[in-house]
This record gives sequence, C-alpha cells and structure tokens, in this order.
Amino acid sequence: MPKANSIILNFDFCIMHKIYTGLVLKRISYKEADEVVSFWSWEEGKVRILARGAKRSTSKLKAILQPLAWLAVTAVKSDFLPVLTSVRRIASYPALAKRLDLTAGVFNLFEMVLRSTPDRQSNETVSVLLRESLEHLNREKNFSLDFLNLFILRLLAALGYRQSWKNCSQCGSKTIDRGEIFFSRLSFGAVCGRCGRVDFLAEKVDLRVKEYLVKLEKDGLAFKDGALGSKVSSLAEHFLSDVFNSVTERQLNSKKFLKEQLVTYA
Repeated sequence: MPKANSIILNFDFCIMHKIYTGLVLKRISYKEADEVVSFWSWEEGKVRILARGAKRSTSKLKAILQPLAWLAVTAVKSDFLPVLTSVRRIASYPALAKRLDLTAGVFNLFEMVLRSTPDRQSNETVSVLLRESLEHLNREKNFSLDFLNLFILRLLAALGYRQSWKNCSQCGSKTIDRGEIFFSRLSFGAVCGRCGRVDFLAEKVDLRVKEYLVKLEKDGLAFKDGALGSKVSSLAEHFLSDVFNSVTERQLNSKKFLKEQLVTYA
C-alpha cells in the first residue's frame, strides 16, 4: 500500500508542475518581495507567473530572470497564478545587454508582443520570430528601421493580418498595382483607388512605401534598402505602426479577445 501511494503522489506532482521554454517579456512588482512575470512560452504563448521573493537582494532569481535570455522555467499550479519553482538558462544574448540602443529596441519588440497577444494562446510563429530576432540582433549588433519594419510585418502576419498588395481587399480587383493604392482599416488591407476614395477610413499609401514593404518581405533579413533610402524606411515605419495600433485596438476591444483574458488559474 505505501508503494501505491507513492506512485499516486509522484503522478500528482507531474500534473501540478509545468515547464515553459521562452523568454521574459516584462516583470511587475507584486506585494513586498514578489514579482509577476509576463513570460512568452513556446508551449502556451503568453503566461503570467508569480516569482516569489524575486525582489529580495538575496534572491538568485534577480539575475537569472532577465529578459535578454532564452529560459526554461518550471511553475507549480496555485489558486492565483502559477508559482515559479526553478529557472534554467538555455541561451543568452550578451551583446544585447551591452548596448543601450539594442536593449531599448528589444524591449520595444516585447511591448508589441505584450499588447497584441492574449494569455495562454500558443503561437509558434511568434515564438520563432522572437528567437530569430534576438539571435540576429546579438549577432549583427544593429537595430535598424528595416529590422523593426520587418518585425512588425511578421508580427502582423502571425496575428492573421498579413499584407497583400496584389488584389483589392474589397472589390477583388487585380489591377491594384496600376494606379493609386489605399489602405483600408475596415478590411485591414490594400484597396484600389476606386474603393479607397469612397472608404472614409482608407488612407492613401505612398507607392514608394508599397515598393519598400514588398521588397522587405521578400528579402527578409537580407534586405538592403539601396536606392529607396532611409526616408522611405521612416515613412514605412509610421505606416506600419499605425496599422499595428489599429489591429491591436480592434483585438483588445473584440469579444473574442476579452473572453480569452478570462483565464481561470485555479
């Protein structure tokens, strides 16, 4: 009988504990000595984990729970939030912590992921995007507008808003690239001049920006702006930021998103 009980206890221990692999997006103080960690995990997307005692000067968690590392964390189920029990570093990116511009850039990427994703909704594309982005910045040591624009493009695609410039997203016209192009926030896509002029939420898109974004998405991290220049990169960044903010606002106000936030941790 004691042996059987031992087996049951071990089985319960396995159910109660979960291992997440990913990275820390944000840490927020909770009570006197604890922190709530927003963690992007490969297994369940964004999860909130309680790190007890993380604010104490003697806590080993202060050093290892850094945002600029790929971690494996173990958490045990509780009535409030999963409670952190152990942390192991899988990969680190030392170059990111040495440069203030790189650190600030990475936190900007993390903030976008925080704003646009619900809790406990796995998204492998976002996981790959974050991992590849950290590896690229650690290797190249350069946070450029081209890189930021590509990140936003890929994040939008991962959220289901991949941009297409071939057909009008409203009337389906295939001649969209032969004249004026607008971006409609009703359909969150490019529309032809005829549809754009009657859409009160549509804004005209600079054709140079359209050319830049098409080339950027095609070439990926090997993209070189060439003759397009930094001015077009800046215009594209403003355009993509507006699109991203509109998408985020729509998701945050949607019934589906709000419902997904009602997570029961008990």
